[in-house]
This record gives sequence, C-alpha cells and structure tokens, in this order.
Amino acid sequence: MPLYKTIQVNSQTNVKIWHIVESLDFLMSNTDLKEESRQRVQKMKSELHQRAFLSVRLLLKAFGYSDSDLIYDVKLSESEDSFSIFIEENYIIEKIYINGNLYIDDEIIKSSISIKENSLFNKDRLINDVNIIRNFYSSQGFYNASINVITENVNFDKKNIIFQISENNFAKI
Repeated sequence: MPLYKTIQVNSQTNVKIWHIVESLDFLMSNTDLKEESRQRVQKMKSELHQRAFLSVRLLLKAFGYSDSDLIYDVKLSESEDSFSIFIEENYIIEKIYINGNLYIDDEIIKSSISIKENSLFNKDRLINDVNIIRNFYSSQGFYNASINVITENVNFDKKNIIFQISENNFAKI
C-alpha cells in the first residue's frame, strides 16, 4: 500500500492517505479479523469498499494492532473519484450504577437493559435503555418515575454509566 501523504494534525493525530493497490484476496489472506468484522466485510456490496475496510486493518497491523485489539467503528463513504474512511473510537462501559431505586433491585434493572458492563458504549442504545427502565417502572405501578443518565469518564477509553432513578409514589388503582 503506497503511502501517498501523511498529515500531522496534532501530537495525538496523524492522517495517513494511501493508494490501495492490493487485491481483495491478498488483503483477506493477510488480515486477521474478528468474526464481527469478517461478517461486515462479506455484507459490503462493492469490492472497493471491502478493500478499503481491509486496508485499514492492514495499516493498523503495521502499527502493532490487530482487529481484536481495537474498539472503534469504521464508516466508509464512496463517491465517483474518492473514498473516505472515518474511524471513531468507542468507549467501553466499565461499570453501570443504579442509584435512587428503593423498590426494584439493581440486578433486575440491569438484566432488562441492553447495555452491559465491558461492552461498547452506544448513545442510541442508552437512550433506548432509559425508555425500557421507564416502561418497566410504569408496569410496576410507578407511573411518575423519572430516569436521568450520567456518563462518567473513567479514562481515555472507558466510561461509567449512572442511572439516577426517582421512583416517586406508587400509584394505586
């Protein structure tokens, strides 16, 4: 993969621009992929898209990383004359805390939500989980329960999620 240009954005960010000349077969045989990434490549419609995805991993391999070491999302954008790759690093959820709940046990709440400790942070899933908790409380007769979420940075790649629950009064019918 001939490197076309390197741009030093700041002390922590380099932009590498390269020309992909390798075949899909070469990239597939020289890149170790986790199963999720392998399935993702197989679903891609264009060979250029597949080659770009694999070439990113081959470049990362040159820097001492493997596909399974990294926690990021790669989005590819293709136009007539260019191909853009956006790499966004995701946080890992270290701990999930449930505060303010008196009537419903932490473990029951944690088992009903989709985010889990040691999984990737996803804002859309977090918003959905707030609704799941709210609906769960409503089903238990706590129609005025409110749920607020606090995300706390633990370090550069980890977050804690804190669900602050105000159960309010139990409704009797």
